[in-house]
Order: sequence, then structure tokens, then C-alpha cells
Amino acid sequence: MQILDVVGVGFGPSNLALAIAIEEYNQSANTPLSMSFIERSAEFIWHKDMLIKDATIQVSFIKDLVTLRNPASEYSFLSYLKAQGRLLKFSNLKTFNPTRMEFCKYFRWAADKLPGVVQYSKRVIDVQPVGTESVNLWQVFYQHVESGEIESVFCRNLVIATGGTPKFPENIQPFPGKIWHSSGFLSNIAQFEHTGTPSFCVAGGGQSGAEIVEYLHANFPQATVHSVFGGFGYKPADESSFVNEIFDPDAVDVFYNVAAKRRDALLAELSQTNYNVVDIELIDKLYHIHYQEEVEGVPRLHFRRMTRVEDAKVTSNKVRVTLRDIHNDKAVTEHFDALIMATGYERASPHPLLDSLYGLIEFEQNKPIISRYFCVKTQAHVNARIILQGFSENAHGLTDTLLSTLSVRSEEILQNILDVPVNNESVTKPAATQDSAVKERNYEFI
Repeated sequence: MQILDVVGVGFGPSNLALAIAIEEYNQSANTPLSMSFIERSAEFIWHKDMLIKDATIQVSFIKDLVTLRNPASEYSFLSYLKAQGRLLKFSNLKTFNPTRMEFCKYFRWAADKLPGVVQYSKRVIDVQPVGTESVNLWQVFYQHVESGEIESVFCRNLVIATGGTPKFPENIQPFPGKIWHSSGFLSNIAQFEHTGTPSFCVAGGGQSGAEIVEYLHANFPQATVHSVFGGFGYKPADESSFVNEIFDPDAVDVFYNVAAKRRDALLAELSQTNYNVVDIELIDKLYHIHYQEEVEGVPRLHFRRMTRVEDAKVTSNKVRVTLRDIHNDKAVTEHFDALIMATGYERASPHPLLDSLYGLIEFEQNKPIISRYFCVKTQAHVNARIILQGFSENAHGLTDTLLSTLSVRSEEILQNILDVPVNNESVTKPAATQDSAVKERNYEFI
């Protein structure tokens, strides 16, 4: 029977950062930790269908996989640039924000440096406790994507970091090649490359929606593009210095210690830093395009403000879309060649993989209680741990689903696994409970 110290479900940036933290610990440890990460994709991918040329990440490269934890790490973004021979050239760009494409290549480079710790093309299908009087292990069942063969592995610490799932509004169902989520944008839009005068409808007023609108307008010069969003206009992200500190690692402690009944209000107050907002440079660019087309008298870019997509059906090779004006409650029906839903992601709480473990988990208002250091609170006889990454924004704040604190969080989780106190607090002791559900958010790039 193979027993590992750590099994990770999913191998995106969160678990990649943890794998690196464990690997660096193992380099000098008397007793190295054994680990394996199980990923359903055939290779490391990170929002591959939103790697739009020139689109940049919204965080500093300093908040990479390791730097805030270990600035001397060989897995840093600067180490990647050095290895690629681009360190000085990047410095000449005078920016802290690399393109999303380059940061994705950095992630892949780091993942490729850990070839033995991840099993690709396999998906975890169930988790079962081992033992009755005392639960010291989890048995993790996983299935080979291609063959369907099922295997299992035993672990002391299970770390779930599967990311979000594409969110569609009620009454809207995806349809191949006609109605799709922004997470599949580039793969689906390729079919229109040689069409005549396509018409596109893009739903969503956040960064991804605005980027898609700009991409469609620039790459399909004969197309008409309709941008549909609920606000009066695109809202700029608040990136001011004081407010931006909400993305610092220390802010996790601040947020976690806020009274549970106040957390939702605080999230709403800070939403303009991250959700349903757009970089001001892109807002200005789109407005300039819109104005110039009015001057020329050939408008292709249309903004449908204070409007929502109420219904969409594919008929006669077109998408019949019902748009409702939020202001006057009037609805109109129009036809487009494609409808792209830039409507964000949702994260189930409790996580579906916890279904078999409900009897072992402590809940507060039907939600698992999660400690400050990301450990699910279990009954006293359970010694094996369940650790969640990216599923407790309501308890840990905005950074829980973002890149901002990956490296610091991975160190905290490592100390949790090693039973080492953090900030004089036991990492395995669940702290204050929370009384609000995990919110469904729109920001995608995590």
C-alpha cells in the first residue's frame, strides 16, 4: 500500500506553488515529504483560451510562485527570464505586469522542473476515510482519462485546488460553436477566421469581457460586436496604493479576524478592486474606438449598457438572444453568429469531493468550517487533513482565488503539514467559524 504525505487534486498555480515549497523544503530536510499531484489535463495549462496577445496579468510579477516566500528561489519569474535569456530585455520594458502568455509559459517552465510529482490525464473521482475509531489516512480514487482505469493512493494530507467552473446565467446553456464561455474563447472563435461579416454578442462587463470585445473588433474587421453589461459603463479597477494592500498576505489575517457577519459587506466594499472591473487603459481604448467609428459613420462596436442577456437559443445557424433593458424592463430579440458569456466562475462549497466525508466534517450553516491556515475542521478522531486552496474567499478574503498570495499560502500550508505553529498559532486548530457562503465571482485569472 502506497502512503504519501501529500496528495494534491489539481495542478494549477496553487498546487504548483505548494509542490515547489515542498520540493525546496525536501532539499535540506532530514525526512523529506512524499507528494503526488493528480491533474485531469494532459499537460500544465492555465486559461489557455484566454491567452490573448498583449493581454497582461493584473498583479506584479513579484507575486509569482515563490518570491514573497523565498526571493532567492530558482523557481521565480526572474529565474525564468534568466533561463530564457530575456532578463535584461524584460527590464527594459519598465513594467511589473508581464503578458498573460508569458506568465503562462513561466508556470509551464516551473511545472516542467518537477516532472516526477504530477500525474497528468487522471481525475480524482472519490475520497474515502481509512479507519473507523481513528482516521489517519485518506484513500484517494482516481481514473485514467483515456482508459477509464481506476486506481487509488493513500495520503495523510489531501490538498484540493481544482479552481472554479464556468458560470452561466439561468436559462443560458452552452451550444458548440455558438454559445460558449470565455474560458473556451480562442478555441471556439477560430472557426470564424474566414467568415464574411459575423456578428458577435459578448455578455459581461469585467476584464475578460472587455478583452474579448477588443480582440473581436481588432481581428474581425468586418464584424459587428455588441458588448452587453449591467452597469452604465465599464468600471475601472481601483488600483490605488492603500486599497491595493488588500491583496497583501497580511490582509488575510485582517479579513479572517473580521466578525463573520461583517465579511460579506467588506467583500462588497472591496469588489471594485477585482470583480466586474476593467483596466482603465482598456476602457479608454474601447471608448476611443467607439468615438472614432461615430466620426467615420461606420459603427461596428456597440455598447448595450444596463442590459442583461435573458435568454438565448440557437435557431437556423444563428443565436437568438433576448436582451432586457434593466432600466425600463423592455426586452428585445436579436440574432448573432455567436454569443460569448464572460460571466465568470463559481466554486462549490462544500467541494463535491467532500461528499463522502460529510459525517467527518464540522459545519457552520451548511458550510465546512475552515481554519485560518486552510484546513477543514473535522471530528476529533480524524487526524488526516483536508486542505482547501481557493474555496474560502468568504473567510480569507479576495486573495483566496487570486495569484497574489500563492507563495505565502504555500508556506503556511507546508507548515500546517509539518505541524509547525505559524505566528505562534497552531495551524491545525480551526479558528473562528464563518456564517456566509462562498460567493460566485466573475474574475477569471487564477
